[in-house]
Amino acid sequence: MYNGAIINELLVTQKKKAKDLLSYLGANINGSLTQIVKGNPSADRIEKIADFFGVSIDTFFIRESPYAGINVNGNSNVVASIQIGQLDAKAKSLQAMIDEKDKRIALLEEMIEVLKNK
Repeated sequence: MYNGAIINELLVTQKKKAKDLLSYLGANINGSLTQIVKGNPSADRIEKIADFFGVSIDTFFIRESPYAGINVNGNSNVVASIQIGQLDAKAKSLQAMIDEKDKRIALLEEMIEVLKNK
């Protein structure tokens, strides 16, 4: 379900002005965000608003997913649970890669110091 109130929240948190958003959207708005916030804007309009704020279109929707294993609550891709075992395995693999890179960087830094001192 569309939640236009998020527009007002983004204006505040990103310290942007409503008139700048209206200008970005074009002159056919007649100087008021009310019809966008309380109305049912087109997909094209929501896409432009998302571009203005630099956020995903999903940001403006509240939805709950009926799919097993995935709970989406709130307004922007907040996932409560997704096969945690798979995520843990991927996280461990990525962490191992990062650790290996850190070791290589440390070794290269040591080699640079040795070469500088020659």
